[in-house]
Amino acid sequence: MSNFFSNIIFLLLIITINCLSIYLFMFAISYVLTVIASSKKRRLTLKNKYVLNDYLNNIIVVVYCHNQEKAAAYMLEALNKQDYSKANCQYHFILDNCTDNSANMLEFISGAKIWKVGDGVTIGKDESISWLLERLIHVKNTDAFVFLDVERQIEDDFLSQINKSLFTNDVIVGETDIITEDASIFSLLTKTLNKYNDRIIKTGRAILGLGTFVDINCFAIKHSVLEKIRYVDFKNSMSAYEYTLFLAKKSYLCSFDPNIKSKMPISQYYDMQETFSNKFGLFSSTFFKLKTLFPKFNFKYNELALYMISPSAIGAILVAVIMLTYTSFFVFWIDSPAFLIASVAMLLAFLASLAMCKYSAKENFVLVSSFLLKYVMKLVNSKTITRVQKVIKGEKTVPVIKTATREVLVTDGKNNLKCELELINEDGMSKAVLKFKRKKYSSEYYLRMYDAINDIVQTLSEHGFRVKICVTCGYFTSLVDGSTNMIKGTCNKCIVDKTATEPNEVVLWGSCENFIPQEINKVIDIATFRANN
Repeated sequence: MSNFFSNIIFLLLIITINCLSIYLFMFAISYVLTVIASSKKRRLTLKNKYVLNDYLNNIIVVVYCHNQEKAAAYMLEALNKQDYSKANCQYHFILDNCTDNSANMLEFISGAKIWKVGDGVTIGKDESISWLLERLIHVKNTDAFVFLDVERQIEDDFLSQINKSLFTNDVIVGETDIITEDASIFSLLTKTLNKYNDRIIKTGRAILGLGTFVDINCFAIKHSVLEKIRYVDFKNSMSAYEYTLFLAKKSYLCSFDPNIKSKMPISQYYDMQETFSNKFGLFSSTFFKLKTLFPKFNFKYNELALYMISPSAIGAILVAVIMLTYTSFFVFWIDSPAFLIASVAMLLAFLASLAMCKYSAKENFVLVSSFLLKYVMKLVNSKTITRVQKVIKGEKTVPVIKTATREVLVTDGKNNLKCELELINEDGMSKAVLKFKRKKYSSEYYLRMYDAINDIVQTLSEHGFRVKICVTCGYFTSLVDGSTNMIKGTCNKCIVDKTATEPNEVVLWGSCENFIPQEINKVIDIATFRANN
């Protein structure tokens, strides 16, 4: 019997490693083609250079702002300096419950339509833009919308380059540089990785006719596309992936154009990053559905889904080296010369890509070390590093732990299970633990309780369960109030029922009998209900 199980385990091991080797082989081919294509970057530059400027698209620019007075002033000044016909563009600034001097500053500079929303309650970026879009979507002779975060910095030819790109693309994102306030190794790593992704990966994919992911803080989309889908998503960092896949499923590919340039603060870059587990959860929930793959196979959609969970070149090379090192112990497909050739080609392509980026020796070292440094960066904000810092400073290391337990319901779609949600705050780091009888599901430690609870929600969602709390409810809107934990939000049930004109304030882990699945939130248009009241 033991031999039987040993054979089964060995067989599973063979299948797993062979599948991994086949995936790495395909990744190597894709990566090599991408690097080769990126060497033809001049094609994208020339493509826009010879686009006729006789026809100018009518562009509406939407900028979201929440108590960012200086950034709003800089943004409007940058828009007023655009070398684009003023008759063919409109600027709309959303001031979401701004209590600073943003409105007066913008009115003083002039040149934009100001929309004040919130009235004492911060609505949030997603709902604010959805609300305004319902009004602007009907503006006649509009060709495209540009959505900008107020903290972005743009070049004087920003709109001109978008105008050229709109002739061949439906949805567009551009090249982004990162603004850092220090010269730390982590800032250098971030800038280096971002530059590499823009210069090599995104550029190469664009030349190959493949898509990239929407940057919810800076992108352009044709009016004709929005008229058909009538949907935008600015909720969180996962929205970029969900929205891009949604567009790809509708045959609207998001294209990268390196001629469109902007800058963003490093803090915004970090906010845009998403964990692999969340991306893989999205991949699993969409890619493996037969109705997604059949009866009509959508190559660009499926390729984009695979690209979402693809490893870095450094990571793939390291795994290939490890697998090639240990092939002498087993007989696997990776013994094939094809795998060896693909691995060597991938390594040579990576070295060639470094030459194309024209990095300094320090930047080359940082990029090559990035595979390990990424994990070091994750530890910087962890409770372990926090304690080490306290030891160095001679402070007491006795952790300050605060806990609270709430009863919640978890459903598999048929039955409701009574569970306990334990909220833990230890030395400023947040963690959530869901308990059901003797089973536990624990999140990692995060700076925000919002992220800790979302970790639990995503983990259970991957197993087919839904936690019935406010943050997963269709009536819920996150309250961006400037706090670290982001534990507050609003319940819009009373607005939908027309029993009140303002939503009720709730916390993430709250629950009630009015729970509805979150995906219904887009069907129930809160903005429309408010407009009718």
